[in-house]
Amino acid sequence: MQFLLDHEYVFTLYFALCIFIYFVPKRKYFYVPLILSFFIIETYWHFRPLPGPLDYIMVYIFMAISLFAIFKTDVFRILFILTTTFCVQHISYKATMIICTLINPDLRGEALYLILLIIFICLTNTLIYFSFLRKVEKNNDIVINNYYLLWIALLMI
Repeated sequence: MQFLLDHEYVFTLYFALCIFIYFVPKRKYFYVPLILSFFIIETYWHFRPLPGPLDYIMVYIFMAISLFAIFKTDVFRILFILTTTFCVQHISYKATMIICTLINPDLRGEALYLILLIIFICLTNTLIYFSFLRKVEKNNDIVINNYYLLWIALLMI
């Protein structure tokens, strides 16, 4: 249980990434770099050698590199997938923290916190999929016409 609490960030990122696994074209044996990248990022996150925000930037860079090994697509789609993954993780984490604060501010170290986090990740993934990504899946294409919007999204991350 404590292991999951210590490493919830990486776990929740990969849960958020799951909404893309189904419909974005993948490379042959995509699961190998997927699993390998999870363990590399998890190991990095365990040690966190850099101060504060630099750790998050490094995870972002590691995930970007791993997504190129997992998906067969262009750089803009990778940036879209990466940005959406981080946003979904952040939304679900913050929603969990709001509910936990309302229930009990010291709930974070308990099993109920992890259950709520999993529930909110599933809800957020479902909401994002049906609100935005279902249209992408039908067209089998992610089109980003506005580079300014893409850069704003990247800066927000």
